[in-house]
Formats: sequence, structure tokens, C-alpha cells
Amino acid sequence: MHAVAEAAQEGLLDVGRLAAMEPGDAMRDLERIRGIGPFSSALIVVRACGLADVLPLQEPRSRSVVARLYGLPEPMSDAAYLQLAESWRPFRTWAVVLARAAGDRVLVPVD
Repeated sequence: MHAVAEAAQEGLLDVGRLAAMEPGDAMRDLERIRGIGPFSSALIVVRACGLADVLPLQEPRSRSVVARLYGLPEPMSDAAYLQLAESWRPFRTWAVVLARAAGDRVLVPVD
């Protein structure tokens, strides 16, 4: 938490700064801050910038849930994930949120 607070004080979490970057670049930049991983960086960028059409490629849990929901082999490549998610435009962010939130409720547990 200290590292995140320090980053905020330094302006690294500034909405204008993050919005000026490509979403993927902003996420990678945030992940350099101790305590912010792939899932958190995606949430920060999507929510802070109000983006509805971002596919968080570096967040493995949502990718895994999507692969399982579609009956696809894991791990799914970036290219395969991007291709699959094209049909979700312009709401890829929300499709991933839904998959992640509801996926475990509708899928049979994996051993």
C-alpha cells in the first residue's frame, strides 16, 4: 500500500496521464508499482479512464475463464484471444467483467 500511495503522490495514478497512454502501455506502466498486478492494473486503467472496449491481455484469470466458457484449449494465445473478442466490440471490457464475475458460477469446477 505504501508503494501505491507514493505512486499516487508522484502523479503516476493521474487519470489524465493514464488516459494519454494506450491502455496496454498504461497497464504495463502501473504494474511497475509494487502491489499492482495484471488484474489491478486493468481495473485501474479501465475504471479511471472510463474505457468500455479494452481487452486485458495480461490478466490470466479472465483469459482462462473465457477459454473455458468457449470450450477452447488453454492457454489461449494473444492472437486467439483478440480474434475471439472482436465480436464483443465495443464492449470488450464489460464482456470480460461478466465472464470473470459469472464464469465460475456457470462452469463445472476444473480439478
